[in-house]
Amino acid sequence: MNLQIPRKKREKKHIPDMYRKVYKWKFMNCLELWTGVVCVYSSEADLRPLAYPLTQIITGVARLVPSACYFPVRLCCVRMLNRISASTGSFFPVSLLLLDMLNIKELHKPPSGRVGKGVDLFSILKVIN
Repeated sequence: MNLQIPRKKREKKHIPDMYRKVYKWKFMNCLELWTGVVCVYSSEADLRPLAYPLTQIITGVARLVPSACYFPVRLCCVRMLNRISASTGSFFPVSLLLLDMLNIKELHKPPSGRVGKGVDLFSILKVIN
């Protein structure tokens, strides 16, 4: 029996597994922990330089898979970026992450009727405002 998988198949299967590892709550809780450490000790000279690499990682996680099913992860990342911004006094452009959510194709498709009705977010925004 040949146990080797062709290289292309192995790479295609491996990439979604990498996404799953990043989007697990274990990884997100680790980011939350480091965000808390950087926020609490932002006045320390040794830990303040960690803010920039941490924000780059969080931004990368938020933009990894642009899909509606990962909106909670993206909102969690925006919250972490806002916490770091408030504690360090730095500016991080989180509006791009939020506005990208409105441009995702899944929100503009008509409902399929299989699982349930689609939510029209634009009418909800009009009612709220």
